Amino acid sequence: RIMALGAVTATIPVASKWQAGQQFTAYGYYTVGGAVAVSDTITFTNLIPAGGVQIISARLMTPKLDTHATPTATWDLGDASDDDRLINDVSMGWDDETTHVIYDSNRTPSATVGVGYTYTAATSLVLTIGGTMATAASTGHIALWVTYYCVGNV
Repeated sequence: RIMALGAVTATIPVASKWQAGQQFTAYGYYTVGGAVAVSDTITFTNLIPAGGVQIISARLMTPKLDTHATPTATWDLGDASDDDRLINDVSMGWDDETTHVIYDSNRTPSATVGVGYTYTAATSLVLTIGGTMATAASTGHIALWVTYYCVGNV
């Protein structure tokens, strides 16, 4: 029997950086090895650096983890204080691609809530599966890129 993911931690091969007045992109990924389920979370530990940054965009690429013809599961991307600060309740079936779905906080419906938000401390981002799962997949690679501008602690 394949177990749900539960609460797991992503790998961060491109760690966050901070330098006043500069723009950077941090990257993390998680390789799915079990069936996904509603309320599963993937934590991208300290993907946001200390020092004060303003979010420019969050881009999430995933396989179709709700493989039903009319998927009902959703994604939220946020932090410990607000679980949907950057991407809010977007359908896992939003795009028409058959293999991967790309969510961009600057173009995906309902996903612009966190663009321009300023973090003042190092912050872990958390990807959460919401809605209801129609047909769960159990393999694939989830990637997250967050682009931010270093503004300092304002």
